[in-house]
Amino acid sequence: MQTLIPDFRRAIRRVLSRPALAAAATITLALGVGVNTAVFSFANWILLRPVPGVRNQRSLAVVEFRGAAGLAGVSYPNLADLGKRVTALKHLAGYTLPLAVVVQQEEGRPQYRRVVFASGNYFRVLGVPIILGRPLAPEDDFSSGDVPVAVISHRLWTSSFGADRAAISASVSLNGVRTRIIGVAGPGFQGIDRFADVDLWVNGSAYLTVNRAESFNEASRYHDRAAAFFPQLVGRLAPGASVDQAQVELRVAVSDLLQSYPDVNAAWKEAPPSVYAGIGVPLHARKRVQWILKVLSGVASLVLLVAYANVASLFLCWGVARRADVAVRKALGASPVRLARDQIIESLVVASLGGVGALFVTVWLAGVFRGPLLPGIELSRGIRFDWRAFGFAGVVTLVTGVLVGLVPAVAALKSDVASDLRSAGKTMLPVGRRWRRTLAAGQVALSLTLLIPTLLLVSTLLTLRRVDVGFDAERVRAFRIEPARAGGYRWAQSESLLRAVLAAVRAIPGVEEGSLSAVTPFASLPRDQVWGGDSAITRTGLWVTDMWVSPTFFRTMGILMVSGRTFSDEELVGSWDRLTQGVAIVSESLARRLFGTTRALGMTLWTERVNKRHQVIGVVRDTRWASLVGDDVDPTLYRPIPLAIAGEGVTTILVRSRLPASDLQASVDHAIGLVAPSLPVRDLGSLRERIDRTLSDERLLARALGVFSLLAIGLAALGVYAVTAFSVSERIKELGVRIALGARSDQVVALVLREAGFLGVMGSILGIAGGAGLSRMLASSLYGVSALEPGVYVSAAALAFAIALSAGVAPAWAATKADPIAALRVE
Repeated sequence: MQTLIPDFRRAIRRVLSRPALAAAATITLALGVGVNTAVFSFANWILLRPVPGVRNQRSLAVVEFRGAAGLAGVSYPNLADLGKRVTALKHLAGYTLPLAVVVQQEEGRPQYRRVVFASGNYFRVLGVPIILGRPLAPEDDFSSGDVPVAVISHRLWTSSFGADRAAISASVSLNGVRTRIIGVAGPGFQGIDRFADVDLWVNGSAYLTVNRAESFNEASRYHDRAAAFFPQLVGRLAPGASVDQAQVELRVAVSDLLQSYPDVNAAWKEAPPSVYAGIGVPLHARKRVQWILKVLSGVASLVLLVAYANVASLFLCWGVARRADVAVRKALGASPVRLARDQIIESLVVASLGGVGALFVTVWLAGVFRGPLLPGIELSRGIRFDWRAFGFAGVVTLVTGVLVGLVPAVAALKSDVASDLRSAGKTMLPVGRRWRRTLAAGQVALSLTLLIPTLLLVSTLLTLRRVDVGFDAERVRAFRIEPARAGGYRWAQSESLLRAVLAAVRAIPGVEEGSLSAVTPFASLPRDQVWGGDSAITRTGLWVTDMWVSPTFFRTMGILMVSGRTFSDEELVGSWDRLTQGVAIVSESLARRLFGTTRALGMTLWTERVNKRHQVIGVVRDTRWASLVGDDVDPTLYRPIPLAIAGEGVTTILVRSRLPASDLQASVDHAIGLVAPSLPVRDLGSLRERIDRTLSDERLLARALGVFSLLAIGLAALGVYAVTAFSVSERIKELGVRIALGARSDQVVALVLREAGFLGVMGSILGIAGGAGLSRMLASSLYGVSALEPGVYVSAAALAFAIALSAGVAPAWAATKADPIAALRVE
């Protein structure tokens, strides 16, 4: 250690003696290490960090019954049987996905909170501490109590109850159902999925009561094998057991239960169970998240390679310039090992400075991973950094520093004193020149490898952005209300309430139009089967998107009416019993597929639900309600919204306005509050925001690759500049002789630019091959453009060549200023 300290001091002095080179190397390493640390921090924030409040997470496993038709549930009796038969998993607990429920305290304003309904052993399986009261217990699943019970989050306890211990045994209303609080979970715990933000956990037997306003009867729900409302299970792997073993045992147990109860468990035939290790990321998003993180990690590694090649090239040039100094030290007795150690220490000094800068780069790049980015994951608050991120940055910095120093260190070990002294001040040996040119061409190739898929992803986003959805997505905002479940309004009140709410919203200054819909665009949409003709249903129908809307819907959405008319206020039926026959509006594609023409006015169609007969009164333009991908639009059927039925469920209010989002949200909330003070309003965002969420994966990749490729291109340009500038300094005698013999400035410039152009050409050739490989990996994220789109490759290669050529302009211009007399005195 005593000998290393003086070595580091000397290394610092040597680094500071070349401030320009040290600054270039430091910035380069800061960018390379910073990009990789940012990606690691993103992966750490999503996958690696522990879920707050959960004990011994590595032994946890999640079970899901998923088939082509979606998730199949598990009832309490089936849960108990599976727990007994699957020995590889201990203490299986069932739970629902987080649901948005209106929560109201006795004197508070109703607000939406996320709630999970779970079996009584849920907290025991997870090992979540309860800081006040008690957790859910098995007896809560089947006790004869008159109200459901709930454990609340520490966040809800402090924000809504002021951390008052009297919160235990207090009551809250969940969708109008009185629920008693029995415990407070430990700080930080907000569900198995770290982005779920759950605030209440309620005994599972109350699921139907809270969500469907059915009478509360825990005992009947607990013993009913058909009441399958747990779509997921969680358990702990037994000591020595594996996920594969649990999977085998679970499928055998499910097969036995299918044989014993074939009717109630019929859904399991199409939805076999799967076991997944670990928690933290929603199951439906895991594969996609892991794939995206692998792509980002690979791309970040390419940026680090560019940075490494750049710094290695700089150190190689520096080593060449110091050949005479190294040769003198070696002649005076310095051992090759000592010289090599000095080179590595110098690179570690520069790398340390780069590592410090990398932390600032990481914080800057954190903005790339902000917003709704991945399926099921909302990062609106951005990522945070912990000791893992700092440790990763330190390790990468150390390894990179050592690797960078190896190039001049090896040269020091192999150097010959006599030849180095003779060659001092002369042109570099051909082998050294080849190394520098190879590193520079490699930087251009790697930057082009990143640039090509970036352009393809940007082209994809532009293509999808230009997709005509058939309605005005820019100025329409969606709000959700639940009169029956959230506001306590009864069936008889729903029709008059919804009419009053719509009138209040339409009267807001600045609102151009408003309407009601039973569904929200770009959400889970209902489907129905439709038949055309005057006879009853006799054959397989056509599956269509089923939209229930109010008369002003088409004006609100800006949907063009091709022919006919919209609904009238009198056609807004109150309940199902008035729907034996009615009117309908069809999209152009539905009219063509049902009747062979868009002139469908007056024609008759039938729907599967209650076998209703409808007369077509209008034909509207085709729209996209769920996806931007695909050439065909879904045929859509529009029917008058049944106000009483809509009031019992979820109703979407669509508002067309130019008001700022915050002003519109406040105005809508105030207007509805005047009509229905106990009815909370949930802002679902603008339709453009909802559409953009469907492109979250592509936007993340395009944003990240765009930033990373720009950094790589900048580093490659710096590398080409350094190599070209150093080449000019080496060839100063040759250039001086050429000028003395009459060479014109343009000839000298062309001579220097030829080398920069050669680096650009070689890098472009290699980069096209690398870009093709990376683009094929991203083929699933491309739309409207091929992974081998010739125009993109030609444009990217031309850009890379132009940047490489531009990087040689300054050295070329400097070469024309060489003094022939001074150059001839070099010897």
